[in-house]
Amino acid sequence: MYVLTGIDANYQPDYDNPQAYQFIGARTDNTTVEYNLGGQIQVKDSGITSTKLNPNVVNTTQGLSKIGGGTISVKVDNTSVEFNGSGELTVKQSGINAGSINLDNELVNIGTLRIDVNNLNTFAGDRGIIYYDPISGVLKVSL
Repeated sequence: MYVLTGIDANYQPDYDNPQAYQFIGARTDNTTVEYNLGGQIQVKDSGITSTKLNPNVVNTTQGLSKIGGGTISVKVDNTSVEFNGSGELTVKQSGINAGSINLDNELVNIGTLRIDVNNLNTFAGDRGIIYYDPISGVLKVSL
């Protein structure tokens, strides 16, 4: 944004002189913020790093960690959850047992668990398929 501040020898606005205009807009460092094509200020891609974040932004009591001015990461115990080979957060196959499952502060009693096989849809996940075999009458898991 510019404003005409210069005048010519006749004390008239000096429209033809580029030096007669003064920039009055917000200045950007072109490292963290920049003007987009629409003339609006925006944060540059990769313009703000974790060192510029206020330490109070990361709640380290809720599963996140931030070491000094470094990277923000997810805390894992490598017992129940872990990062897989692709860097994705996953539940370890041996990490959850029946004692870990809790519904409304009541443990699920596997002895009384019932599955309505008449309304069971086949469920396919990245770890296998759960389906009901009507011939044997058994709920099956295929890995």
